[in-house]
Amino acid sequence: MSGVLVPSIQGQKLNKKSLKEIIDYFCKLEIPDPSDWTGRFEGEVVGPLLTRKSEWVGNFITGVTGWIGKEFYENKTGMNLVRRKEKIHKVAPATIGTVTSMADGKTVPAIIYPDGPYPVNKVTDEFRPLDDNCLLFLINYNIPFFRKSLFAFLLHRDGTVKKYGLDYPLAK
Repeated sequence: MSGVLVPSIQGQKLNKKSLKEIIDYFCKLEIPDPSDWTGRFEGEVVGPLLTRKSEWVGNFITGVTGWIGKEFYENKTGMNLVRRKEKIHKVAPATIGTVTSMADGKTVPAIIYPDGPYPVNKVTDEFRPLDDNCLLFLINYNIPFFRKSLFAFLLHRDGTVKKYGLDYPLAK
């Protein structure tokens, strides 16, 4: 990764919106079938500048410093991808389950971490597709000070953005 990161086209649009506007937009999106979304995805935090600049706080709290995306498997499990020392590491195993959306009360698919240590096991990432290659996520850290807060990020199908270096080798 070098230089200034340029937001994706989807990110540029969402970065001009408040979190409330992003949440309202999220509520209008179709609820996906999680089995349609397997493979490697590149992450992009979106929303107001303060939200984007404070991404490291949530990543630090949940142990995913260096977060660059996620990988999902056909068995409805997944891993967070972090880049450390020019290699990609798979951390924080996840399960794709269903939750009641904090945004609109509908039953939606979400990434959950039931076997993770505290506070990872308190994180919920509910998602809906923006298009065939991009998912919009609302993340909730169900811990003190963040309990009722939602933050937004995008996951782009591998190969659609190439911002963070998903082409680095996997760590052994």
